[in-house]
Amino acid sequence: MRPDHEAALAACERDLRRLNRSAGTITQVLAVAEKFLGGVKGTVAQVTLDDVRAYLAERMPGIAASTHVTELGRLRSFFQALARLRLVPADPTVGLRLDRPSPPAHLLLTEADVARLLGVADAMADADAQGRALALRDRAVIELLYCGLRSHEVRAALVTDLDVREGLLLVRRAKGGRPDFLPLPRPTVALLRRYMAQARPRLAHGRDLGHLLLREDGRPFVWANGINRLVSRVARKAEVRAHPHALRRGIASHLVERGVPVPLVQRYLGHERITSTQLYVEVERSALRRAVETLERPAS
Repeated sequence: MRPDHEAALAACERDLRRLNRSAGTITQVLAVAEKFLGGVKGTVAQVTLDDVRAYLAERMPGIAASTHVTELGRLRSFFQALARLRLVPADPTVGLRLDRPSPPAHLLLTEADVARLLGVADAMADADAQGRALALRDRAVIELLYCGLRSHEVRAALVTDLDVREGLLLVRRAKGGRPDFLPLPRPTVALLRRYMAQARPRLAHGRDLGHLLLREDGRPFVWANGINRLVSRVARKAEVRAHPHALRRGIASHLVERGVPVPLVQRYLGHERITSTQLYVEVERSALRRAVETLERPAS
């Protein structure tokens, strides 16, 4: 790679860190930018809109439409950083638009679905000590995701963030949010006590980096894929379709169905705007019918 290309990647990384972008976002932006620059023969400042179009056209046959849109977004983040630093005269992606495919319907977990996911750990009671430790760890992850934490927030949790006496967890909010103490349900606190006493010491293998949730090798979950695979594995055992964000969306809907006001759900999820919370809340049609019936009047 050309030295000026390497310098541009390093400058972009510094700028994204300055803006407090997550480590995952920075890695993804730099990966796409490096791939793009592999086909650029001139300097970064000489890149044109046509160069970006040619790259995307070359990539199109081998990737999904949604990935195509995502790669453009990451290239745009790269060039916007360079433009802020005045390393390029202008962002060459300006004016380039790709149609984003319609998103699939949101996966809505029922409370029974969540109960089956949580029950997988109990089904491992007859496993060996390592198997029981992993099952408790899996359940702890599911519990925290169902408490509304994002995957990133679960991975960032430290042992010192957990106050089992008060039933609180210090959550380092993703997306620039402020750290916040989250009240945990009593069953979740009890489960985390069991995990800390029975499972975590076995998983730590004598070396402890301080993270609350550990992989089988004692290391923390660094990448989202680890949590994604964990949830997929538990979901297969429970015969439930699920992914990490479906659990966060599920607790929002279940709280509203039980009568919790949306502003309180907003506070619980750590959303800055209530409109974000409203996008998460999906109430089944039967629940809406019961709510409407409370307003019905006798026929005249």
